[in-house]
Parts: sequence; structure tokens; C-alpha cells
Amino acid sequence: RMTKVSPRKIYPGHLQMLISGEELAKEGIGESLDLLARDWELRPDFYVVVAKDVTAREILNVTTDLESIPASKMFAGLKVSEKAWAGTYGVTLDELIVDLISEGKEAVLTGIQLAGNKQIGSTQQNIESISKPAQIKYDNLAVFKEDRLMGWLTEQDSRGYSGITNSVKSTVTSISCPNEGKSTIEVTNFHSKIEGNIVHGKPEVNIHTKAEGKVGEVRCKIDLKNPEAIQELEKIYEKEATRIINETIDVLQEEYQSDIFGFGEAIHRSNPEEWNQIKENWDEEF
Repeated sequence: RMTKVSPRKIYPGHLQMLISGEELAKEGIGESLDLLARDWELRPDFYVVVAKDVTAREILNVTTDLESIPASKMFAGLKVSEKAWAGTYGVTLDELIVDLISEGKEAVLTGIQLAGNKQIGSTQQNIESISKPAQIKYDNLAVFKEDRLMGWLTEQDSRGYSGITNSVKSTVTSISCPNEGKSTIEVTNFHSKIEGNIVHGKPEVNIHTKAEGKVGEVRCKIDLKNPEAIQELEKIYEKEATRIINETIDVLQEEYQSDIFGFGEAIHRSNPEEWNQIKENWDEEF
């Protein structure tokens, strides 16, 4: 039917972005993914995102300057963003399907928004000024349970999710100085590992994290030549990172009851027999 309006037959192997509307995501994305997952012409390496507070059509209609095709801008933007900022997460179709069918892990997708004037965003006027009336921007992570959208994480919780699931490639974090003022830590290496176990009949999960970074900015009185000052900054960063991770877990346990971290998978790997006994009630155990 597309050939009635297109001079060429669409080749879906060129697909770079799949945008789900928020309304569809709340109803469930499973059925709509079925054809895309089975069609042999489609490569499953395109990103899947959810439009937040706007329709997918409105997102795709925004004109962009660096890339003539909006999808190319979105694809490149998400690829760069997940490497430089811990709050976004590029999920391809094959990764999404694995999360949707896995036992003990729920799916997440990055949200995409339209900031500014929707009407001007679809016109040539949008790319003729330095300060654009409308811009596409990536927002925070969408939390799923089975194939349905449950809600949205804040920016802090999205960064916490990345830290827990070993998804941080690099990022920057603002922390307090030992006395007063702020400093910025550029995280250059972040590694985390989730270990599950059954202790006294109850599931237990340990998250081991290790971060390396450098001081990117200092807006306080501190002697960086003093090793003790560096150790103080390390302790402050450690405390802040631990707080963010714990608060993220609390939100998912109390507000969404959705194990997007794969804690259930970790229990399954370590104690498969016990997992078979608790998997039907994993939402409550989580």
C-alpha cells in the first residue's frame, strides 16, 4: 500500500529509529513489535525509544540542521549521548525483545521529547535561526512491566540505573567539597557487577561498583596537591553514588514494582532451583 504514494518500494533494512507513542506503550508494545522482529529484511540494530508528552508523528516531523533526516539526527544523538552521559540508554530491537521475554528482568527504553513550538518545528524556519524554536531532546528512562509502560524515571534515577547495570561509559558528577562549594568529577571508567544469592531462604543481591575519574572543576578552597584532599573527594563521591543507587532501587521497588535491573536474573544464575520456586512471585520478592 505504501507504493501508492512512494515512487519506490520501502526497504526496511535502512531503519535507524523506531519511535513508540506513549499511548501505545501504555497499552503494550508486544504485538506491534512482532512483525518487526520476524521480517527478514529488517536488521535488529535500530534503536527503540518512547515519545514522551508528544506523538511519534510530531517527533518525526521536526526539521533538523546537522542532519537532513530527523531519524539520522536521533540515531547519532542517542549513540553519542549514552557514551558521554549516564542518563540515556540506547536499546536496540533485539536487546528489547530479550528483556521482554527474560525471566527476572524488565525492559527500559529512553524517552524522547519535543521542546519548544511544535508548529514551527516542522517548518524550514526551525533551522534558520541559531536559537531553534523547537528541538528534539532525549529525556529520561521509561520503565516497563512485561510490555507495558509503567512510568518514567527522573534524571537522577536514570543515572542510578546506568550505574547499577554497568551501562556507564563516561559521565560527569557534581559533588560537594569537604567544607563548602562544589567540585565536578569526570568519571572515565565505571564498572558494576550484580551478584545474587539465597540467604536463609530469602533472595539477596549485592552490587559491586568501582569508579575511576578525574577532577574536572573546583569551585571551593581545596589543595589538590594534598593526597588527603583527594581521598576526601573520593569519599564524598562514593557517598553520593551510593545514595543515588539506593534511592533508584527504592523507587523501582516501592513505586513501580518492576525489576529493570535484572536482580531476578542474578538469583536465577546463582540459585536456579530456588529461583524456580520464587519466580512466580518475583514481583513481591523484589
